[in-house]
Amino acid sequence: MAKMSDVTQKARTWLIGAVLLVAGIVVGQAIPQSTATPKAESGAVSTVNAVATGTTFVFRPDTGAPQHLVLLNNTFWQIKPGDWHTGGLPSCMSLKPHQSQHLMLGVVSVKGTGTLPDETMVVWVKCES
Repeated sequence: MAKMSDVTQKARTWLIGAVLLVAGIVVGQAIPQSTATPKAESGAVSTVNAVATGTTFVFRPDTGAPQHLVLLNNTFWQIKPGDWHTGGLPSCMSLKPHQSQHLMLGVVSVKGTGTLPDETMVVWVKCES
């Protein structure tokens, strides 16, 4: 027959284990959990304007309405299969007036908080020609 101290010791071990498990679950749920998977959108870019924080442009997706987007200065871009670059303007976005260029964008929808609006963020550019 088990002694009372053995039963108490086992109960204490199980109780401590249960408390640690619950604490781990609570802490795990409290840590922000967000992932952003870019959505690839194919279309044409036009009306490119350089600004201090990046480049504004009009993107006309193959399906859907035109979008006014910003390409930040540190956005990844690729001219042809191979190396990815950051910084500078991709050559496929160096347009003359009334010119457009077909390309692919990686975009992420960002939910606004408080008074900030929802927006679409460009995370990469692939020039297609």
